[in-house]
Order: sequence, then structure tokens, then C-alpha cells
Amino acid sequence: MEDLYGSPKAMEVMDQFYRYLVDERKFSGKPVLFGLSRGGLYALNWAEKNPLCVAGVYVDAPVCDFKSWPAGRGKGKGSPDDWNKCLRAYGFNEQQALSYKGNPVDNMRGMAKAGIPLLFISRTEDDVVPIEENTDVFAKRYAKLGGPVKVIRRPGGHHPHGFDNPAHIVDFVLSVTGQPVPLRVACLGDSNTFGAGVAGANKDVLRWSHLLGQELRKKFKRKEIEVLNCGVNGRTLLAKGDLPYIKTGEYRNALNSHAQIAIIALGTNDAKPQNRKFLSEFKQNYAAIIAELRENMPGIQIYCAIPLPSWQSSSQIDKETVETKIIPLVKQVARDNKCETIDFFSPFQNKPELFPDGVHPNADGQVIMADIAFRELLKKQPLIQ
Repeated sequence: MEDLYGSPKAMEVMDQFYRYLVDERKFSGKPVLFGLSRGGLYALNWAEKNPLCVAGVYVDAPVCDFKSWPAGRGKGKGSPDDWNKCLRAYGFNEQQALSYKGNPVDNMRGMAKAGIPLLFISRTEDDVVPIEENTDVFAKRYAKLGGPVKVIRRPGGHHPHGFDNPAHIVDFVLSVTGQPVPLRVACLGDSNTFGAGVAGANKDVLRWSHLLGQELRKKFKRKEIEVLNCGVNGRTLLAKGDLPYIKTGEYRNALNSHAQIAIIALGTNDAKPQNRKFLSEFKQNYAAIIAELRENMPGIQIYCAIPLPSWQSSSQIDKETVETKIIPLVKQVARDNKCETIDFFSPFQNKPELFPDGVHPNADGQVIMADIAFRELLKKQPLIQ
């Protein structure tokens, strides 16, 4: 069907395939349709034609108007060869095609009335299928009709499609088909998130992130809660620090995690002598991490963790720098960027016995950290439930 461009002929083929899958193969009568690029014409046209037979539609950089592509009558490059094939598929001459009112951007009332959820993923620099002529036009009209639509705008051109981590798309499919959607919490941080203060064969289950996941699953009686430990030893929040967190693979994992909640627990190593000289850039670097998390995971709830106290000497992680400089900076960043905070400092400031090396909490300290984070997340119960 590649050269049928969502035409009536294509709809006939899709009807036949649907009946085969449902009647003979016993598939669900309400599938989720996917449409990539020109596939938007197919998926959206078929959903409009059969709104009671569709659970949801996911389209990626979709063509929503063949006058944009392949005709190229707007901002896009167009494709003369594909345009000629499109005219033949519809049985139109060019004048008939340019006056046609059956493109998805013109024809969506059935979907909106049926309340079909739509997920659009489009790119802001797409010069093949311009977002302004396709996704934006469709989504605005669909929302005006009361149809549920979510648009994720990503930087870049027409390709590649999708995400490195397809969790966002999987979650959409689960939600529109009535299945439970996993809750993911990404914990970004240094050695105190990684769990350097605990050792032995069971160290993984003693980390505060793991304990937080246990508490959340127990409280809400849900198996589909995952707390991801993205901590890396010795890392700084500062981009010019000796070991910047943003250059780690765990940071990339966090950005691709499709988490609904992120806890950023960085700043302790920025109090080292070699890093203090860059503290004037702390707020800017922190805000950049927050912005990148929000760009990759729209709607994410972000918590800025107030760093733990330190009892090391000023030649290492300076206690005074943590308390008088790093902590005020973290609080200011949280206010400026409308983030919540988790206070890991106050409950520990009189408990040096929980820090055998002066900076890393032991197993008992990890339990307290998990409980602190748990109680803060409970304040956002609707997000968790």
C-alpha cells in the first residue's frame, strides 16, 4: 500500500486486513493504529472512517495533508514523483487534488466524537513534512472538537522516527487499551545515589533508590513501579567540574527512561576545591539538566534534592561550602524552575555516626533517605496512583 497515500483504495485494503485479523485471527476489534510519515494519511483516514474500531492512534512526523507532502505546496520540499503517484492513487488531476477536502486535517469529526486518543511525535525542523502544516493544524482542530490529543515536539529533522527508548509509545498503547501504565522514577545523582556507603553482596537492595521502590509498591499495591538508580560515583553537577554527570551514560539512560518523576541528587562533589571556582555556573548548569529532562519527558515531575551534610575536611568535600553555598543554590534553582525539593540535609545534620567516611551514608542512612523521599512523593499521590 506504499503508493496509495491513504486513498480510498488504501482504505479498502485496510478494511480487508482488519476483517481478516479480527474474524479469522481473533485479534482485538479495537486496535491501536501506528502511522509513520506518509503512514499518517493511512492511520488517520482509516480511524476517521471506522472510529468505533480504533482504541487510539500513534503517528510520528505524520503527513496530515497531501498538499503539504508530497505536493510541496507549503514550506516543505515536496516530492514530484510521489505527487504524481498520489494523483493516480486518488484518480485526481492536480486541480481536483488541491481542492480536495478529504485529508486528515479536514476530516476528523468522527474520531473526535468517538473520543479516540491521539499521540503525535513531530520534529520542529522537519522540512519534509513541516510540523506547522500537518501536526499543528490537525492537533489544533482536533482539540477544538474535543478530541484528546497529545503532541510531543522534538528537535531535529524528519528522521529518525520514534525514541531511543520506546517506553513513551508503549505507555500510550497500554493506557488507551485499559492496561496499567508503569510508574518510573529516575534517580540522578553521585555516589550517595549510587550507594557507595553500602557494600557486600546485598548492596544493590540496600540503596535508598531500591528501598524507595519497595515502599511505593507496598503502599500503592502496584507491581508496575520502577525506581531507576542512575547514580555515578564522584560526579559533579557542574559541567566544568572534574567529573561532570552530564557526560555519563547513566545521564543518557535517565533522559531516555520515560520517567514520570525525576529526583536530582547532585551538588556534593561540587564542594571539592577543584570545583568550587565554577560555582557561579551552578544554577545555569542545573537549569539545563532540568530543561533537558522536560524536553525528553514532557510533564515529568522533578524534585531537587538538598544535598546530605559532609564531615570531611575542607581539602575534600567542604562542609561549609555544602551548607552555605551549594544548598542555597539548589533551593534557588528549585524555586526558579518550579521544581519540588527533597530535604536530605536537615534529618542528617546531627547524625555523623551514619557516615563512616564522613560523606557516604551507611545502610541505616540509606533507609532514612528512602523514607524521606517516599514521604515527599506521597504529597503527589495522584501522579503515583
